[in-house]
This record gives sequence, C-alpha cells and structure tokens, in this order.
Amino acid sequence: MPIVLLMVGCTHPLPTGLLIAAAAVLGVQELAGMRGRRSLPWVGLALLAATPILENYVTEFRLHVILFGLALLGVLTSARLWKGKLADEVAMLWVTAPLASAYLLHESDPAGWGFDFRVPMLMVFGPQWMGDAAAIFAGKAFGKTPLAPNISPKKTVEGSIANLIVSILGALLMGWWCRIPMPVALACGVFTGTLGQIGDLFESWLKRVADVKDSGDVLPGHGGLMDRLDSMVFALPFIAMLLSFMGVSR
Repeated sequence: MPIVLLMVGCTHPLPTGLLIAAAAVLGVQELAGMRGRRSLPWVGLALLAATPILENYVTEFRLHVILFGLALLGVLTSARLWKGKLADEVAMLWVTAPLASAYLLHESDPAGWGFDFRVPMLMVFGPQWMGDAAAIFAGKAFGKTPLAPNISPKKTVEGSIANLIVSILGALLMGWWCRIPMPVALACGVFTGTLGQIGDLFESWLKRVADVKDSGDVLPGHGGLMDRLDSMVFALPFIAMLLSFMGVSR
C-alpha cells in the first residue's frame, strides 16, 4: 500500500504509468497462464500503450466510455469463450482497459515532480481496500450464510454487507479528503462495494474453470496480482466515467 500510494501521489504521470504497466503485464500473464498460455496477449497491452496517444484525439469522458466497452467485451469473452487464440487476446481487455482508465484518471493534469495525495484514484483504492478488510473481519466474526458456495465457499452474506457499508463510508471519507462532492463520492462507494464484489466472484469463477487455487504466486501469502486487482478492475470503469463526467480531476 505505501508503495502504491507514493507512486499514485506523485504529480508526474511516469511513476503511475510504470505501476500500471507492470500491473498489466503481470495481470495478463497470470490470466494467460490460467487459460493454458504462456505468451503475453498483445491486444490488451497495445491498448494500454496507445491510451496516452488516443487522449489527444478523443475527449477524456468518451475515451473512458470506449474503455468501458472494451472491458465489458473482455468480460463477456472470458465468460463465454474459454478456448481459442482470439478469445485469449480479447479476454485480457477486462484487465487492461480499466487500468488504462486508471492512468487517465491520474494523468489528467500532470504538474511536474511533486506529491499531491488528494487524487481521484483514491476513490477506487481507498473504498476497495477498506471494504475488503471489513468483509474479512465481519465474515470471520459473524459470517454464517454462504454468499456463493459453488464459486467461493468462504465468502458470506454478512461479509458482503459489511464490504458494501464500509466501501460507502470509505468513499465518503475519501471524497471529503479529495474535495469531491458528497453525491459523487456516495456513488463511487456504491460502485466499489457492489461491482468490486462481482469482480471478485468473477475471478473466483475463472479460477474454478481453470482448476487453480490462485491466479499466481507473485504476492507471498496473497496469491497472484489478479487476486488483488479483480475487485478494482470491475469498479474502475464506472468510477472513471462518473468522475470524468462530473469534471473531477487533479
């Protein structure tokens, strides 16, 4: 967390760009491995590299909408077409397209080499981290009702409710810190608390189809990188579109 916050808090786009590029490379490697491939899917990575160029020709909001559409295409492809090279390439868009939106959120107004921790990206990171932590503690303390036993047996309805409530509270706190209007912050919390959990369950389903426990082992004790990013990439496109539509930037 401290490393991520330092890189995101830097007002120059380079550290965040490097962080997002590394996450994209590792993420698509893990997903490709789950699908029985070892080569990098270039369609999604090419999109990520082209995003700063596309920003010069398309308004930020429209670009976020395009990236949302590509992410949705990637999700649908992952869910319906598990085999085949074309499916492998397109499926990775559900990871790389949201990460491209994350870059746009940060890079909207670069101000040189400095630090500013009132950044719109906190509206994604903050509520998600808080909600996930709340789900773990509430699930262990009060969880009795399975949420999706055939997909993720350890998740409970009680933990899910705690995730949503704390995500909303966390978004309101982050909104106050980042000077974002309360209704916008509230919507960000709802997106994070609902779509984030759907993303978590979606990746759990992909792992069951691939018959693996974790997406990878890059994070000792936590599994793969996608085990940490699955919630974020589902909520990110909606939050990015909302913040861009409302004119929220650095």
